[in-house]
Amino acid sequence: MINSLNKPFLFLLVSSLLISPSVWALPVQLLPNKEGGRAPSYDFPVELQTNGFWEGTSSTVIEQYFSKIPLRLTSPTLRALREEVLKEKFELLLTNSSYQEKFFELLAESGELVSAENFLINSTLPHKDNNFLNLFYWAGKSEKACEKVANLMRMSPSLEIRAQNVYCLYFNGEKERAKIAFELLNESDKAVPPLLNALFDPSLTPTFEDAMGRSPFLLTLWCALQKNIPEKNLKALSPAALMLIANAEKMPQETRLLAAQFALEHGLTTRPDVQLPKQREPQNSALIQELLEGREECADKDLELLKDAAKNKRKGEVLLLTLSLLGETPLEDIPPTRLTSLLKALTNVGYDQQAKALAAEYLVAKTEPAHENF
Repeated sequence: MINSLNKPFLFLLVSSLLISPSVWALPVQLLPNKEGGRAPSYDFPVELQTNGFWEGTSSTVIEQYFSKIPLRLTSPTLRALREEVLKEKFELLLTNSSYQEKFFELLAESGELVSAENFLINSTLPHKDNNFLNLFYWAGKSEKACEKVANLMRMSPSLEIRAQNVYCLYFNGEKERAKIAFELLNESDKAVPPLLNALFDPSLTPTFEDAMGRSPFLLTLWCALQKNIPEKNLKALSPAALMLIANAEKMPQETRLLAAQFALEHGLTTRPDVQLPKQREPQNSALIQELLEGREECADKDLELLKDAAKNKRKGEVLLLTLSLLGETPLEDIPPTRLTSLLKALTNVGYDQQAKALAAEYLVAKTEPAHENF
C-alpha cells in the first residue's frame, strides 16, 4: 500500500510528465498513406526548412540522403543538378559537423576545389588544418602543403603530420633528413603508412589499394613513387583523384593519359582550353516525350518520398532524391519506368529542360555501344 504522505508527490510527478513538452513531443509526419491519411511518422521531432531552395524539407531527409549524392557522374545533366544542390546549404544543419564534413568532401572530391576552400573557411569544422592540407594535395600543390606541414611540426604534430613531414623532406631534396625522420617515426608504437618505406627502398613493389585514392596525401605519395595504377582502380577514383594523377608529372605517361580521359568523362579537364564533349542528341524527339509521359515504376519508400516532394514543390529535395536514387548507376542500366518517375518529379518542380536533357542522354546511352576505354 502506498503511504498516504507520498500521494501528493506522485500526483505532481505524473501531472508534470503529462504536460511536459520535452517528454511528449509530437512527431512530424511526412508522407500520405494510400488511404489518404498520414503515413507512419518518425518517432522523434523533425525540423523543417522554412524558406529558400530547401523550403519544406526536413533535416531527417538531408541526413539520410545527402551522403548518397554520387561523385562519379558521366551525365552532364546530373553533374549540373549536383552543382545546384551543392550551391545551397541546408541552414538547419550548418553547425552539424557530420553534414559539414560531407559537404566539404563532396565539393573537394568532385573537383570543386575553390568552392571547397570557401566553404571550409566559413565552416565550423574542427581540424581545419588537415582539411586545408587535403585541398593543397588535391590541387597538386605539394610546395604549399609542405610549407603548412613545416609550420605544424613546430607545434605538437600528430602521427599523420609527422608522416607527411617525411614526404616533404624527401620532396624538398633532403633525403637524409627524411630517412632519419622516417626511422624515428618507425620507432613509435603507432602505425606508420607502409607506403613511406617505399621512398627509401626501391626494391619494394607496393600494391595500389582503393583506400589510397581517397587520401590525397597517400595518392600524392604514390605519384612520387612513379608507379602505374591499374585501369580498374583508376575507374573507381573520384574526379579530384583523377585530376591529381593526370597532373602529376612524375607519373608514368600511360596512367596519366588514362586518368585524364576518365576525368574528362566526369566533366574535368587538365587543359582549360579544351572543350568538354557535347552530348549527341537523339533524332527522335517522340522517344523523349514517351519517357517523360510513360508508365512509372511501382513506388517504394524512396519514390513515395520523391513524389510527395514533387507534389509539394520541394525542389531541393527533388534534386537530392533524384541524384541519390540514380547514384553512379550507368544511365543505360536504369529501368525506363524508374527514370520516368524521376523525370516527372523534375518537371513538376520546374526543371523541364533538365528532364528533357536527361531523357536524351538516356536514349543516347541505350543506343550507343559501351566504350571499354571511354
